[in-house]
Amino acid sequence: MKEVKQSEAIANVSIPVSTKYTINVGRWIRGNNVDKAIAKLEKVAKKEVPLPMVTHKKDVSHKKGIAAGRFPVNVAEHVIKALKLVKSNAKHKGLDENKLLINEFIPNAVFSKNQKSKYKRGRQTYLKIGVVVEK
Repeated sequence: MKEVKQSEAIANVSIPVSTKYTINVGRWIRGNNVDKAIAKLEKVAKKEVPLPMVTHKKDVSHKKGIAAGRFPVNVAEHVIKALKLVKSNAKHKGLDENKLLINEFIPNAVFSKNQKSKYKRGRQTYLKIGVVVEK
């Protein structure tokens, strides 16, 4: 990531979630206020509002009010934790919490490992999410 300015706060979190849902979450909340983004994602986690699928939308059904959408509860909960972390980092830096805008949302694949269990087969992917907010 780039050098951090005085008016920015950053949070980097490694989480075990799907890459394609995280990309769509980033598109959906980028440019919003942090509190508004948390409220949106809490509605997704409660399955009240669907997440619009802009990319990776093959075989995704239409939802009411949008074209294609899903309810990725696991991704929403992990991104809410990351946004709360970046909010506390901004508070520690002395920035105004109410005026924070999400400037960048960067999902990067860190590593994936084989699941060695009797019933679970396949790979589990871990993402590193970089969230940059600016006042």
